[in-house]
Amino acid sequence: MFFENAPALSVYSAQLRELAHRHSFSEIRVSHSEKPLPFSFIAYYADFLERVTWEKSTATDFPNHGKTVYEYKEDGAVFGLPSIAVYFCKESLFEEESK
Repeated sequence: MFFENAPALSVYSAQLRELAHRHSFSEIRVSHSEKPLPFSFIAYYADFLERVTWEKSTATDFPNHGKTVYEYKEDGAVFGLPSIAVYFCKESLFEEESK
């Protein structure tokens, strides 16, 4: 979740790409998943974050101190997960607005 004062999605994606170059791990665990994922999921998620667009995101009713939370979601069996989503505030979509 990327709410107020969170880094822009593009900043987080770049950080994930740096982490993806480390090959000392074989798997990772992410929230809301009981099973481990292959380490390659990190690079996939970095790509996923770069596909987030305003036009393909929808407003949610997630409470966030009066600010609207948006969801970007891709369905499909990727890494054995039924879908992948990210929740964010408008400011986190654009790097220059998240500073």
